[in-house]
Amino acid sequence: MNENKVSEILKETERGYDEISGKFSETRSRFWHGLEFIVDYSSAKDKILDFGYGNGRLSELFTDKNIDYLGMDVSEKLVSLAKEKYPEMADKFQKISGSGSLTFSENSFNAVYSIAVF
Repeated sequence: MNENKVSEILKETERGYDEISGKFSETRSRFWHGLEFIVDYSSAKDKILDFGYGNGRLSELFTDKNIDYLGMDVSEKLVSLAKEKYPEMADKFQKISGSGSLTFSENSFNAVYSIAVF
């Protein structure tokens, strides 16, 4: 797929999530029951990428575990909501921009979570 098409899809996705961000975040006020087991697969000093973090609620699972967490999402409004809800994690929430291509060095993360994104 060419870069222009990818950029167009990302912009449309961002517009859609920006439009519904408030309601989307309200319906996701707590972490989904039954997925708490995720925390059992992490250890102190792990590096975790939360791709499509929405309002940042997955980060709650790692607050007491000394985890190096990074959340990335396409919606600017969801980024803002996450930063409001979890101000102590504000620097860990980033917006995906440009072509949507994410480049990290090898072994950057122990785990990547993408819950209800695809």
